[in-house]
Amino acid sequence: MTEKESLVIAVPEGADALRHTLDASRPRLLAVADSSVRFPWITRERMRDQTRTAIVGWKTVAPDAEVIFATPYFEQLAATAQELPTLVGIYWATDLNAGTPQTPATKAERDALVASVRSADARLTRWMMPAIEELGTDDERATALLLRPGSGHQDDANDVVGWVSIALGNPKIGALLPLSTDDLLRMQATALRLSGVLGDTDQQKGSPNDLRNRAYTLWAEAFERLARNGRHVAVERNLPVTFANIHMPAPKTTPKAGAVDAPENTTPTAKPIDLG
Repeated sequence: MTEKESLVIAVPEGADALRHTLDASRPRLLAVADSSVRFPWITRERMRDQTRTAIVGWKTVAPDAEVIFATPYFEQLAATAQELPTLVGIYWATDLNAGTPQTPATKAERDALVASVRSADARLTRWMMPAIEELGTDDERATALLLRPGSGHQDDANDVVGWVSIALGNPKIGALLPLSTDDLLRMQATALRLSGVLGDTDQQKGSPNDLRNRAYTLWAEAFERLARNGRHVAVERNLPVTFANIHMPAPKTTPKAGAVDAPENTTPTAKPIDLG
């Protein structure tokens, strides 16, 4: 059995453990800056596997890292390596709580739907506004004032459904559009599909999906920090250790000098690599 295979990363099992992990981690997750939240690219199983590999790699380079880096910075990196399994457990709990794991295929569909619905919203806004102004009822004009693009993915989907409802409900307006009834129905179906992918609370802070994204962000930032610095040490000391990027296999070539992650100064008192 290899060291990687023997490394156990505990994950929450059972309703009580799941709830405890979620409750304990919620304040920390909500403290993640909204602007830095990422969308998960990998499954929780892949995350656990990559974490095992990174920790084993770090154990190999740690003695040299302690010499290369200033003591406070090395201690931060050691703490990051120690905490990574905990972050896997937090993500595991939030992923189970959110339901269907986010995978590259799910994200690809989501991104395609987002682009299609955003385009439809912009086109319908451009065509519907003058048509409603000319032929719409007072209620339709009032509704049109609420339908504006650019306020979020769910809002875009809601806008498209609203525009299509007006166009199909008022034949005079529909007749002015360069779209057939089938075109409108396809736009509506795409918008409804996007709503289903997003989930009713996908973009609300503190929702199950939002907490999963925040948990992934914490893990990804810690993983990348450890991998970036571990890769630098391997280059400096010519160690046969590789550190994979997230959702990508580790390169099979031996590290070479001059890696992009290497800081200019590598003495024990060198300025640390940016932790961000």
